[in-house]
Amino acid sequence: MTRLLSLLSASTALCWAIPAAAQITAEDVMANSDALYAAYGATRSASTSRDGAVVTVTAESIDWALPMGIGELSVTLSDYTLEENSDGSVSIVYPAGFSARLSGRIPGEGDGSIVMEIGPDAITTLASGDPGAISYSTRTEAVVMTMGEAQVSGAPDIEVNMTLAIDSSETLTRVLEDSLTVVFSESSIGAMTTDFSMQSGDDFSTRSEGRYGPSTSTINMGLIPGGASLLNLGTALRDGMYITGGSTSTGNETFTESFASGNLVDRQTISTGPGEARFSFDQNGISVFGASSNLLANIEQPLVMSPEIGFDVAEFSGGFELPLLADTGAQDFSFQLSLNDLRLGPSIWNLFDPDKALDRSPGDFSIVIEGSAINKVDWLDILSLEGLNFDNELPIDVTSVSLSDLTVAGLGARISGQGAFTFDAGDTVTYPGMPRPTGEAALEASGLNGMIEALADLGLIPTDALFGLRMGLGMVTVPGDGPDTQVSRIELTQDGKIIANGQQLR
Repeated sequence: MTRLLSLLSASTALCWAIPAAAQITAEDVMANSDALYAAYGATRSASTSRDGAVVTVTAESIDWALPMGIGELSVTLSDYTLEENSDGSVSIVYPAGFSARLSGRIPGEGDGSIVMEIGPDAITTLASGDPGAISYSTRTEAVVMTMGEAQVSGAPDIEVNMTLAIDSSETLTRVLEDSLTVVFSESSIGAMTTDFSMQSGDDFSTRSEGRYGPSTSTINMGLIPGGASLLNLGTALRDGMYITGGSTSTGNETFTESFASGNLVDRQTISTGPGEARFSFDQNGISVFGASSNLLANIEQPLVMSPEIGFDVAEFSGGFELPLLADTGAQDFSFQLSLNDLRLGPSIWNLFDPDKALDRSPGDFSIVIEGSAINKVDWLDILSLEGLNFDNELPIDVTSVSLSDLTVAGLGARISGQGAFTFDAGDTVTYPGMPRPTGEAALEASGLNGMIEALADLGLIPTDALFGLRMGLGMVTVPGDGPDTQVSRIELTQDGKIIANGQQLR
């Protein structure tokens, strides 16, 4: 398949239009893949033999030397052929039973390997384009990947079985050799199932099954030719390296159970509905976002908790954005998390509310934090970070923080709020040891007193703590317009005052 789906883990890719007169040879395809592997930080070795328009590739191995001599990784592929076509394209044919061996070695610790066999039919990838700018197209019907062998030196006798089955797939790829090695990618995968089991003598066993609906993925990469240092990716990012991508899914369901000495340790069933994800990694930082729907989970761990617990969430999402490189100017950061219609199963409620005294309406939680900060170090320069003393001072100055959304709802109560603050790193006297904050925050609450009373009646809030809790709320809130509502407005002024609802506290 497309260079074995770019070595079973690299992205599949977006195909550009190819001029009708474009001509490539088997050697051009090998050179293009050499450039890609080099950008991944690997070296490739292989033997080739030509018989007319057919080149057979044998003993192919792609090898990585891990940083600081900590170990080695390699992927060894079984034989395949490159067949030059009359229209100037090249067919890469992976025969039925094609296999890939992934192995690793850590000096002084040992080595291990697994073999994945791919079938049941041969898979053909069509390569076309120009030397140094080649597109790859792969379409498959049913594909099954099976673990044929697993070995770990010094490990007890372990039996491992794994099967991954895909009912169809389509992959389009372009690899462009330029000032960066650029990979444009797009792929779609039909329904997929996974089956995994592991047995370690009579002491431990685990198995898992997964069913996944059709999905799509895209990824665009600009990599440093010859590879980048994993110990200092900051240099590569400043030189233009980037990775961006996204995916969509239609839902999945997984089942896992584990036993120790014949006793159940863990059993889980988790399912989700449609979802999406996206990410980016470049000189601006790292950004990740994911969202899904209809999460349903049932978990049984009898050695940890007696009842089986379950919960479901109608919609959930989360993400973050963080700068990674040093800069004299402020850079943006953010964090968000949202859970809508969170429902707890009866077994969880019965742990603390068997008489159903509490409001069991679905809960909500959401938070969105945005801000800016000055990074004083490259967080990807691993060796430089080792010499820093984080006990004395963090190498980052937060210049602003805003809370654009805070919502907590459940047990009959609801709290919402917003706020925004700036920080003056030049003034660490007003608030000793920290930059002076300026700004304000506003909160609104409803049903809070009723929730506190209900929790106290159940003994979940001790009587001696109830008075202090009410007093604390009275200091920072005032009654709202409706029954059992409170509002609060906290202001931090430039001259160091703290004002709560018009009353100066500091």
